[in-house]
Amino acid sequence: MSQKFDTFTHTTNRLEALYRHDESFRQQLDQYKGFYIAKFWDLITSEHDRNRFVERFLEAFDSQFFNGYFIATEILHHEETVMPNEWFQQPSGTIKEQIPGYIKRALGGEFDEQMKTTLSQRILSWAIQEFEDIRPIMNQAYWEMVCLGAEQAFRDEMFERQVEVMEEQEIVRGALHRLDDFYFVDPQKILCARSKKR
Repeated sequence: MSQKFDTFTHTTNRLEALYRHDESFRQQLDQYKGFYIAKFWDLITSEHDRNRFVERFLEAFDSQFFNGYFIATEILHHEETVMPNEWFQQPSGTIKEQIPGYIKRALGGEFDEQMKTTLSQRILSWAIQEFEDIRPIMNQAYWEMVCLGAEQAFRDEMFERQVEVMEEQEIVRGALHRLDDFYFVDPQKILCARSKKR
């Protein structure tokens, strides 16, 4: 008899291993955290308030990232999910661009509630009471953190399957990035190539 897949344990073990052993992963997370913290500086101006906020926000970041990884792992291991290796061969930006749709479909009508962890919801409630107009930025950041965690889960699945991204053709290479892919300048800005008819 096969043992039931434990998504929580799988997610915990994978992320702990990445935190412990993957310097580039930790550096990337630090960049993301810095990016999101800077989004709040127009609303939170005093040094004291910023310090209080950052401490809580970093907890929320880790919690939301974990939740995104967990949700993506659930998607990948669901019995009805069919994700052939060819899907993982797409360029990384193309995969990243598709992740929000997968998460929204998986969570369905309870999207807003399931996207936030209990800890993140508590921190959001605290922030709303402390800082005016912070809710929309927090909600957007929470959603993007879930997507970042999910992206990592998809990357890990690709690595586990030993799938290689299809090689770019010389003809589709642009100055910044391959033309057959999306280029994420940061978690909120995407560049994509358009062909111009002559």
